[in-house]
Amino acid sequence: EKEFRGFEVARRREVGNDAQGAPTLVTEFHFDTGATIEALKGKPLLVETRTETDGVFHREATDWTTRKLPVQPALGESRFVTFPFRRRQTTHVLEQGPDDQSVMLLQEFQYDDYGNEILMADYGRVEGTNRLAWGDERIKSRRFSSEFSSGQQLWLLDKAVEEEIRDGTNSLAYREKLINDDEALAGGNLGVVSK
Repeated sequence: EKEFRGFEVARRREVGNDAQGAPTLVTEFHFDTGATIEALKGKPLLVETRTETDGVFHREATDWTTRKLPVQPALGESRFVTFPFRRRQTTHVLEQGPDDQSVMLLQEFQYDDYGNEILMADYGRVEGTNRLAWGDERIKSRRFSSEFSSGQQLWLLDKAVEEEIRDGTNSLAYREKLINDDEALAGGNLGVVSK
């Protein structure tokens, strides 16, 4: 049996104006067809912008991963829920220069079993494997009501509870605690939700 899996590559062409120094821009999109892992069907893998003469401005690659969620299937159901999420995104800024002189930006992500982004490590500009090379990193960690029994019991899983932003040396730059359902604003119920 054959099935249409979607487009693997798509190109968008934006006509420029050479007289004004604006070349025609070609953006090429590469997608996962889900042929190997169904849950990745349609996920963007690579986006590249370039001129018609192949002078590359920008290339963004996304690494995806999947996780089988620890949710019991319904009675008589044999399928499990597979959650796809981006694990890493690298951006190369070339501005029509050679690949070995590009600027590389790196971001990494983690998600909980309910689809909440619990870590976004934006390392900014990196040099090879040195993620702290330029000192422009921001590591954002977040906690959600899904961590707490009240959130799980009431199926209120996406309420933000706490957010921190740190630099690459783990120095705290920002912290916010969100107190839900506490009309007295006493702050003693971190993670407790009721509506």
